[in-house]
Amino acid sequence: MKRRDLLAELSGLSLEELKRKRIEAAEGLMKSRFRVAVGQGEAGQASSAARRDLARIETELRKRELSRQAGQRTA
Repeated sequence: MKRRDLLAELSGLSLEELKRKRIEAAEGLMKSRFRVAVGQGEAGQASSAARRDLARIETELRKRELSRQAGQRTA
């Protein structure tokens, strides 16, 4: 998925959906690493893309957490 499309999708998701997506991305990355370790897959762009996507999801979660904390401080 292209970066711009993923960022637009992530910004439209609820907090619970983002958490679910983070779990799915982490599990997919773990399965990919296992496949490479046992010789059934290749390390390459797919693993790199999966890591970047996971990082983008975690960044969006952190951004929301910080904005929520900032809102609590001013209230």
